[in-house]
This record gives sequence, C-alpha cells and structure tokens, in this order.
Amino acid sequence: MPVRLQIRAAATLCLVGLVLGLLGSLGATASADQRRDWSTTARLAPDHVDPAPPGVDVKRKLRTDEMLARAAARRELKLRAKQGRTGGHAGHDLGAHAPADAAHDPALSTAAAVGPTPAGVSALSSLTSHVAPACSGTGSDGNRVQVLYVVEADDPNRFTSVLPILRDEVANVDDTFAVSAATDGGGLRVRWVFDPATCQPIITPVTVRAGELASFGTMIAGVQRMGHTATNRKYLMFADAAVLCGVGHLILDDRPTGNASDGGNALYARVDTGCWQASSGGSVAAHELMHNLGGIQGSASHSTPYGHCDDDNDLMCYADGSGVPMRQVCPTASEPLFDCGQDDYFATDPAPGSYLATRWNTARSSFLETVAPLADEPDPDPLPGNPPTVAVAGPASVRPGLPAGLAAAGSTAGSYVWRLDKPACLTGVASTATLTVQCPSYESGVVRATVTLTAEDGRSVTAVHEMALTGTTTPLYVSLSRSVSTRYVGQQVTLTTRVGTGTQPVRGWIQVWSSTDRRTWTSIAGPGDTGADGVHVLNVRPRRTTYYQAAVAAATTAGWARPANVTTPVRVTRWPVRLAAQARSGRPDVVTGRLTSATSGAAMAGRRLVLQRRLYGASTWRNVGTAVTGQRGYASERVQPRRRAYFRWVYAGSPTFARATSGQVFLRY
Repeated sequence: MPVRLQIRAAATLCLVGLVLGLLGSLGATASADQRRDWSTTARLAPDHVDPAPPGVDVKRKLRTDEMLARAAARRELKLRAKQGRTGGHAGHDLGAHAPADAAHDPALSTAAAVGPTPAGVSALSSLTSHVAPACSGTGSDGNRVQVLYVVEADDPNRFTSVLPILRDEVANVDDTFAVSAATDGGGLRVRWVFDPATCQPIITPVTVRAGELASFGTMIAGVQRMGHTATNRKYLMFADAAVLCGVGHLILDDRPTGNASDGGNALYARVDTGCWQASSGGSVAAHELMHNLGGIQGSASHSTPYGHCDDDNDLMCYADGSGVPMRQVCPTASEPLFDCGQDDYFATDPAPGSYLATRWNTARSSFLETVAPLADEPDPDPLPGNPPTVAVAGPASVRPGLPAGLAAAGSTAGSYVWRLDKPACLTGVASTATLTVQCPSYESGVVRATVTLTAEDGRSVTAVHEMALTGTTTPLYVSLSRSVSTRYVGQQVTLTTRVGTGTQPVRGWIQVWSSTDRRTWTSIAGPGDTGADGVHVLNVRPRRTTYYQAAVAAATTAGWARPANVTTPVRVTRWPVRLAAQARSGRPDVVTGRLTSATSGAAMAGRRLVLQRRLYGASTWRNVGTAVTGQRGYASERVQPRRRAYFRWVYAGSPTFARATSGQVFLRY
C-alpha cells in the first residue's frame, strides 16, 4: 500500500528473523479457532524478505551531510506547522528555528547530549520536540535495550559525526512508544541503557571484521564476539552499511506471563543507513524493536504469517508478501503508531477478557518503563484541512565539484520530483526525498533546486532552495596515471585522470592531450566531465612512444587553486619476432627460414625475407636472394655455393614488428 511504502522508507529487507517460532502452519485464511491454537510451539522459520519500495536504493550508503539535511528539513517543516497552526494543540516547544538553507540541523550539530530532552525534532506529526526518556534505575540494571553503532574494520568509522543523527532516531523510537501509549491513556518509554549523568541513551560503537555486515547472521556473530550477548538485553543495532533496510528477531510466544520475549534471550534488531531516519510514516527502528518485544503473535486476530498485521494504517501493518490482503481500518494519522485498534499487540489499557488482556501484550514488556502520560494529548492532525506543505534544507553554498545533500520533508505522504536550473549539477535519482547536487568544477553563480511534492490525493506543492557556487581558496589536484609504462605497438593502455582535494574526489571538467614530440599536442578527450567520483578513464592504443597530458578547468569564483597540467609518457616498442634458418644439402641446396611472433608463436605470412651469404674465411655478408613467407611463415631459397659458405635470413621489420636475424647455417661446396 502506498502509505506503508512511504513509511518503510525502503524496507527492502525487513527480514523478520523468527528465532523461536513463526509457525509454519500460519495461513492467510485461518479461523479464530486456529489462531487460538497458534501459541507457544517453538519452531524456526526462514527469514522473511520484503520487496523494495519504488524509488528506494538501500544499496547506497547515505553520506552524513545527507542525513543532517534530512533532519534540518524536518525541523523546518515543524516550524512551519507550528507557525501555521490556528488552533488546537501546539505540541511541545520547537525551540530555535533552523533555517531551511542550513546544511546541518543546528539542533544536531553537537554530539554532546545536553538536558533531559533529546535534541532534534520528532518525526511524528503530533509532536514537535522529542519526549524526555525514562530515567529510572542505574541505567544498566534489569532488562534494557542497548543501542549499538556497528561498522566494519575496513570502512571509515563515522561514529562521532553520525552520533547526533542516531540520538535523534533513538528519540523517535521513544516518541513512537510514548504517543502510541497515549492513545489509550497510558505512558510508556523504552528502558534504554542510559548515562545516569544525563539520562540520555548510550550508543556504543562496535567494530566488526570486514565482511561481517554482509548479512544479519554474520553481523550478530560479529557483535557477539565483541561481548554483546547479555540475555537481559535487546540490541538495537545501527549498521553503517547499505545491505538492507531493517531486520528484527521475533519470538512467537503469546503467554501473558513468563514470555520468552520478555528476557532470558539476547535478541537483535538491525537498521542500515538508508533507514536510519524516520519518515513522516514512522520509524523503521521502532518497527524492528517491536519485533524484539514480541509483536506480532500469530494468534492475534489481525496477524500475518510474517509477524505483521493486516488492519492498516499501523506501523506494523503492510502487505508483507504473505498473501494477506490489507484492510484500511484506521485513519492515515495512525500509520506511524502501534496497534491502531489496541487489539493485536500493544495496549496500555486492554478491555477485561480481551485478547491483549489474556495473551502477550507488548505494552507490558519489562523492556518498557511506565511513566506519566503525556501532559497534552497528541494532536493526530496538526494541520486539519490545510493543503500539503513541503520544506527543503541543504547548505547555502557549495564549491563546484563537491557534493551537497538536499532533503525535502512533506506534511503528507506522496512522491517527490526535483528539478535543477543547471542540469549538469544533477547526480543520482531525482525522485526521492533526498537529492545530491554536484556541479562540474567549471560551474559558477547560483544553482536553484525546485522540489515538488505530490500528495496521494493529487494535490501538489513546491519548495525552492538556492546554493551559491563558491568557496574559500583551496588547492585542487589533478593526476594522470597509466595502466602500464611500456607497451607494444597498438596495444591498449588505460589512462586514468583523477581530480580531487585532499582525500575527497571533485567532479572535474578535464581535457587530455597527446604528443609524440612534446611540442605539438593534440586533444584526445574532452573537455568533459569526470563524474561524481572525480575519475575519467580513457583507453588509447599508441603506435609509437607518446606523451599524454591532462588539465582541469575550474571557475574563478569557486576558490579552487588550479593545479598545473600533468604529463605521463608511454614507451612503445615494436612487437618482437623469431626468425629461424635451416639448410638441406642437395643439388641445388635449399635454405629455409621461418618467421613467427615471439609473443604468441603464430606464423607471420606475407613478410619479405632477405637471404644473406658469408663465404668461409670472410667477414662480409652479402644479399643473395629474397623470399616471401607463406601461410605457415616459411620461406625458401635454392642455392649452389662454389665454395664453403654461411647463410642466414634477415627480416628488416616494419612499423609494427621488430627487425630480426636468424642464426647462420653452413653449407660445403
């Protein structure tokens, strides 16, 4: 369904690892009596793989600036919503306004957690700032959820730079539980492992071996090897990887007490970079954590065989490939929240005798903390009846050649389309909520980005963001490398031009020339674009020793210190050949030569050979005949020497093949 696809924000692989259960007999058309029998039998079911939503590429690892731009756009949208609200609940205080042209959300600009309320703004439309986390106990006692940042040893460790983003998303998880609990008068927070000095959840960096983030199973093995195996923990793991969207262990056990999901088993949930940040439709991290808490049991009235539900709109309900059709039961505003009917897996005040009063209810989990309900009931629709709005955020300026992340946030679910007034600056996909702008190094002035949000009801709205193409003076480098330094005539050589600054690639505007004398130069490539990776590859086949030169162009207003041209030579030699000679005595005698390639051994046909003679006791060689090689590379000449003599064949060579002389053969008179 469209809203669920929007919410899942690329739930490409919501691999629900059903660790001790998901009964193989679950069916889409089970009766109520059958569902009552789906209880505590523990059987391992295969992982469930969900299809990727349209326009989502979970295989691309998001840059830090892109994620910060997303947070800034969400903050800008919240500000507009608050300013445009004419009545009703005003939500929690937003605080200082983050301008839409900010590259980074000021609220997330520091890794330090300050104060009882997390920095950033909530992804939920009914809140502005995040709710305060629970702060009971020592921060490590009892059953708790431990948050991990996991990176492979051979990848850059971004822990410090992404920590504010992860804290913001952990707070979105708490928001989801808080607002979901408030719908029936309850108050809940996640029992995080937290810092007693600040009450903020602790996010622990973990480095695993190269390749261990390739799958959920190998990732678990990696973090377990690093000591994260406590049976009173559920591990919410943010993987710095681009493999999947979300995955979470689920134990199928619907006993109301002594439940296997409620401690005694170390359970794990994973979210990759493309799904680290909640959208307007909900938090993937909250969805996966709910699986760890035991949602959704197969005996629930509206469950699917894959641990989800069918009575949408609901954070845990979507068409998961099980064949269970979705039913639009709850309002759209319920999409980012848990259990819209409070009858399947989460209710703080279930009716006596109801399913959640007599079976497993995740709201009773000891991994959640009971707190006072929200002081103000969340507004399910902060802008009732208003048209959709969209905010866009990104840097106010960017140096041409370097990437800049833009992000749009809309007040409603829908599709996004971006347009740039400088089309050459567009890289990647232009139909998602984020966009990478990277102009070639020669561009100047201002680039204007327009994003259009089209809501599901057909209404559309646009927003514009402008970036100045400029920067302070910074050195730019260009390099030119060859695949080999020496080649035979006509063999391929790969020339690679790279443009960058420091260790960062720059989208350069380059040109490549060639010369055989270093005086006269001929353009062989460009002017052209290296692409976003700053690399231009050119294959050449020089026929003589050649010098190649590369240069990069940059706008004078860009601040680039343009480098000198770079030159590299490729030495070319002629292909070597082998020439053999043999003689056969007779009347007349016959001298035979054979010409073959020295590299492949292939016969060389159609080549002119010269037969030379040197008389016995003399030192001078004289030409005595010529012959052309046949298909097998042989040439023969009849001779009748009147005194003892030596004979040899000579191949004069060509522009492609080297000169060769055979060994000498001796004939008696």
